[in-house]
Amino acid sequence: MNIYDLIIIGGGPAGLTSGIFAGRAKLKTALFTGTQGGEISLAIFIDDFPGFPEGITGPQLVKLLTQQNNKFGTELITQDVTRVNFSEYPFKIYSAANKEYLAKAVIISSGATNRWLGLEKEQELLGHGVSSCAVCDGAFFKDKVVAVVGGGDVAIENALYLSKYAKKIYLIHWLNEFQAAKILQDEIYHNSKIEIFFNTEVKKLEGEKMLEGIIIENNKTHERKSLEVAGLFVAIGFVPNIKFLGGQLAVTDEHYLKTTDNVKTSIPGVFAAGDVCDFKYRQAITASGFGAMAALEAIKWLRENQN
Repeated sequence: MNIYDLIIIGGGPAGLTSGIFAGRAKLKTALFTGTQGGEISLAIFIDDFPGFPEGITGPQLVKLLTQQNNKFGTELITQDVTRVNFSEYPFKIYSAANKEYLAKAVIISSGATNRWLGLEKEQELLGHGVSSCAVCDGAFFKDKVVAVVGGGDVAIENALYLSKYAKKIYLIHWLNEFQAAKILQDEIYHNSKIEIFFNTEVKKLEGEKMLEGIIIENNKTHERKSLEVAGLFVAIGFVPNIKFLGGQLAVTDEHYLKTTDNVKTSIPGVFAAGDVCDFKYRQAITASGFGAMAALEAIKWLRENQN
């Protein structure tokens, strides 16, 4: 069976950037793209990725990064990885087709999936009013009314960011107080554009092709209210895509992969990059940066540990 120098798991900006660096280094590399592009493929427009002064869509960015991987000979495998075995060496990677692949080094860049509300129409309206990224999509709601769901730092930051564009923001949280940093809470309470609903949950989305409104309910009084909104930003946390690892790597208290020196996991030769280990920044450019670092560390590790 052929052994790859490096297998990369995940086809978002982190994984695709790792693939470029590995390919340039002439490593025999396979990249499992899975849902190619990851969360960034949902971004309607990106105007903060260096090198694109006119902006670029998420799918366009993924396409360009994929072309660079093709240029440098990285093998792209359009399947998900369902399980791994890091207790043996070479490492064993298993695809959705139950095919076994062997690797001398591995980069985990499987990302993190937004935790959604689980409401009817929610997935159908993604990109049509429903979003999880204010920085990605906020500018599209200039002078419109939007809602943000959540009570942590990300939700508060989304609401504050959206206040640059939207004329009004409803901030909806199911508890009676925020969990965000106090300094962020102070900003929220002094922002006249933001109206807060505590002890409140979104129960229904309205609209067919585009989001037109939401139904909210107070979970104490059970009183319901209809709000006309053009956008709904869901910020109730993220779920790192690590189930396929079977608990073989150490994780943080937030259940992200635990790393040292930015990209090294608890097993030598296995590295991590992007949202699967980054719960702070969650930007395409930072994911790409970590992807480059992971590839460079993998190249160095292979050089130092292969006879």
